[in-house]
Amino acid sequence: QMRGMNHANVDLDIARKIHFTERFSGTVSAQMFNLFKHVQFADPSVSLQSPSSFGVISSQLNQPRAIELGLHLDW
Repeated sequence: QMRGMNHANVDLDIARKIHFTERFSGTVSAQMFNLFKHVQFADPSVSLQSPSSFGVISSQLNQPRAIELGLHLDW
């Protein structure tokens, strides 16, 4: 039995609701994906038909860190 590498990722979402007046409010949010910039490599090639690439890790699964900022207004 063959097993691949472990895959884990940490994402973070922070939001704050702000009341401007009794009727108007807004939500400010920040979302961060791959917070710690942890690289996750794809599983190595295990094809016996191409011995030169057997066991070689040649790609990355996840994307670099991404940050999204948002503002939602309610009235």
